[in-house]
Amino acid sequence: MNFNYIPRLSLFILGSVFLTIPAVAQQDFSNVQIKATKVAGSVYMLEGSGGNIGVSVGEDGIVLV
Repeated sequence: MNFNYIPRLSLFILGSVFLTIPAVAQQDFSNVQIKATKVAGSVYMLEGSGGNIGVSVGEDGIVLV
């Protein structure tokens, strides 16, 4: 079995990680607005930039999904 491809694969993965870091670091979150929408009972949905979050509020705490 020939394992000569492993060093090249490792360099590819490492290079891919380093190329994506600047793209993530440049995001500006200062203008993000979050809207809370009541779904039912004590269940809410937080809508904002990048996705939605489900929230369940109870007497013993809050659960975010």
